[in-house]
Amino acid sequence: MKSWNPIDLDISYEIQSGGILDGLSLGIAVTNVLDEDPPFVNIAGGWDPGQASALGRLVAFTLAKRF
Repeated sequence: MKSWNPIDLDISYEIQSGGILDGLSLGIAVTNVLDEDPPFVNIAGGWDPGQASALGRLVAFTLAKRF
């Protein structure tokens, strides 16, 4: 079986302005940036859900406020 090493990316920025926006953080996370298919496994479905996701590339945006 060939190796499967997807690339994930997670970037965030916290605002430290001292005003009402202080503690606000914005972020983006990308799982499986290159949208690589997981390797075939000879089980139902053809992939191991414990080791890979069937969703492919997943992008999430986050907005959080620290009080």
